[in-house]
Amino acid sequence: MSIKAIQVGALALAALAGSAYADNSMVAQRKDVGLGVQASYGVDGAGVSIAADYLLIFPNTTVRLGFNDGGISHNVSTTGMKYDGNYTARDVSLLVDWAPNGGFFRVTGGLLSGTNRISLKGVSDGNKYQLGHNTYAADQVYSIDGEVTAANKIKPYIGVGWGKLTGSDSGLFIDAGLTLSNKLNSTVTAVCGASMFDSYCARLKADALVEQSKLNDSVKFLKAVPTIKIGYVWGF
Repeated sequence: MSIKAIQVGALALAALAGSAYADNSMVAQRKDVGLGVQASYGVDGAGVSIAADYLLIFPNTTVRLGFNDGGISHNVSTTGMKYDGNYTARDVSLLVDWAPNGGFFRVTGGLLSGTNRISLKGVSDGNKYQLGHNTYAADQVYSIDGEVTAANKIKPYIGVGWGKLTGSDSGLFIDAGLTLSNKLNSTVTAVCGASMFDSYCARLKADALVEQSKLNDSVKFLKAVPTIKIGYVWGF
């Protein structure tokens, strides 16, 4: 599953949650203080969180503290190069959920702190690499690797959700949203093979810097990384 396909799914889930909101705006009365423990799994791995609310001061508002660890495979292409990629995310999150009229539909915002990166392994096109401005025989190149990371360690999150996170009941919940990054850092490292002449090796490393700028342009969509997850909440 590609990240762009997940983005389409996230938009569809948001539309579904919005359409169902009107049918779930009224819920049973409950105690003023609510707590919940959540376990979830999604395209970015597994997560756990705890949630709390206090209806007398912040009606229909829940605060969550969570941790997520995991990732998905995602291949990347530039002009001339292809990479096998793996996106990983390891974050601590502080989220605020607001349920209009106390319903099951939630609007979520908050901050994530952690590391988000794509690790890339260059794949030869047959028996050659097209790197930067030049073509190199695959048997003369030991490896071409890349990495893309979010420059900001603290990233905003916006999303929507469906399902209660606290209270006396337990049940399923769904979250969908975007993790935003204002800048991405890309690196490309080329290692010369033992049979490559020194002059060609120097040119290969220079072309790796050219490829680095191409990679920056190819992963701009990672400034808004989509997330869809389903989980179970134990409320009390």
